Amino acid sequence: MKNLRTGLYFAIVAIFYFTSSVNAQNALYREPDYNKPKFFDAYPVEINISTDMLDELLSSRPNQTISRALSADNNTLPFQGKVMSEVNREDGNFRRIMIKSTNYPDATLTIWKYLDDQGILRYQARIISFTHGDAYVLEKRATGYALIKKGFYDIINE
Repeated sequence: MKNLRTGLYFAIVAIFYFTSSVNAQNALYREPDYNKPKFFDAYPVEINISTDMLDELLSSRPNQTISRALSADNNTLPFQGKVMSEVNREDGNFRRIMIKSTNYPDATLTIWKYLDDQGILRYQARIISFTHGDAYVLEKRATGYALIKKGFYDIINE
């Protein structure tokens, strides 16, 4: 009886070992697809954007439709979409909205406004689509904020 239990124990351990190694080989890692189509080839690498415009967009409410150019000159990077969600912290130190684009399929514009640890007001934003190879990310510049064109894999690791 003792030999039967020992054999059964080793059989269970062996089954567990082989099934776990098979699952490890099927990891959810995908190789980067550098041939994804690009949304923003026709637009410049850097687009200046005002904090007033960011605040205007941040004041939007869910289900509201947005239609405007995302630039300080109001001519570059036209963007239409619908506000899908908003997040506010009760103390007012954080606000985020997400806008699903209607003129760039599968793309979303997400904007954050928050107070950092030193009490300085900061903005972050990005326009990204998981089916396209480029995106825009908001960065602080000496003259204000600008949307900077980036490659999808510069932002996301798959």
